[in-house]
Amino acid sequence: MFGDWERLVNMALLTPAKALKSEDIRKEEVVFGFYIHCAKALHAIPEEEHGRIPALVRIAIGDAPFIGSFSFHGYGHFRGAGNFHGQLANSMVVFGEKEGKQ
Repeated sequence: MFGDWERLVNMALLTPAKALKSEDIRKEEVVFGFYIHCAKALHAIPEEEHGRIPALVRIAIGDAPFIGSFSFHGYGHFRGAGNFHGQLANSMVVFGEKEGKQ
């Protein structure tokens, strides 16, 4: 495996964008989000770049409020495969409201 800290930071934009796309949710429809980023990956990112992570999530989901967490030993569900340990992983849960529906 290989990579660099910039790829780890950019997950904060790509993962929320994929979460929206997976359920056909526009960022204007997001009412709340929960973003989880691997704490071990955070150690590989220069400290002065840590502020980019919430800024990138904000670009992806717009002005909706969200909570972020940096956790160790992440487990998650992979669609079509089941639950697995995901080292250096991140995830995003978005709660959205379709226009015209309550």
